[in-house]
Amino acid sequence: MRKYIYTLLAAIAFLAVSPAFADFDPKAPLPVDPLLTQEQFDALLPLMTCDDMKNRDLVNQQQTIQQNFQNLVFQSYNKPELKAHLNKLMTDAVGKDLPAQTKAWLLRCLQWTAGDDEVPAIAACLNKNVALVVDEAAHALIKIGTPKAIDALKAAEKDAALRPARARAGRSAHDGNGGHAARGRAGRARGRADGSGDGGGAMSIAVEHVSYTYMAGGPYETRALSDISLTIEDGEFVALIGHTGSGKS
Repeated sequence: MRKYIYTLLAAIAFLAVSPAFADFDPKAPLPVDPLLTQEQFDALLPLMTCDDMKNRDLVNQQQTIQQNFQNLVFQSYNKPELKAHLNKLMTDAVGKDLPAQTKAWLLRCLQWTAGDDEVPAIAACLNKNVALVVDEAAHALIKIGTPKAIDALKAAEKDAALRPARARAGRSAHDGNGGHAARGRAGRARGRADGSGDGGGAMSIAVEHVSYTYMAGGPYETRALSDISLTIEDGEFVALIGHTGSGKS
């Protein structure tokens, strides 16, 4: 915690004394042109994480800075130079000693822009013993979807570096207090084959009594799912749609 405070103070001090930052406001929308500099990006990184979720001002600041950066990432879709520049900034950053939340956020952004060139840096995050980071790195590789990305994911699974962390991520994300109304209770998912459960036939997917609450116990606690049950039969095509935070994941 102390080192993150020092990093934040150093970033603020740098903004104050550097002429290059005379007109740079970390909370303002980020321009496409000129390109975001390394110094500006480094100044944004400490502000992308909020350790005190009860401090509304800090939470709002974090959300504003994350939204502004995400908007810049989205604008890079049809701007190859901007995309390559942002990918370089993000992949360099995820290899550094950053808070897990910041690193996970950058990996989430890379899910929209990364390609084969970014696979090594993302795959290196699969070896981190932090479930949140491992999970976002795995999602990024799946989103890239190229043979190189999938091979990197398989290699991590073969080394057993990914599976334990993903299991821990599932347990921590769905830890609750018991009962159908428990916060973050995941319920059960199972596959059935011809009613026997032994496999070898038509399969169905069933989830029973699924509940999930975002930011449980905090001031912005939001119930996304409450005691949901669903069965998807063999051969069915099912799509889940909804706005951000509605519980699709």
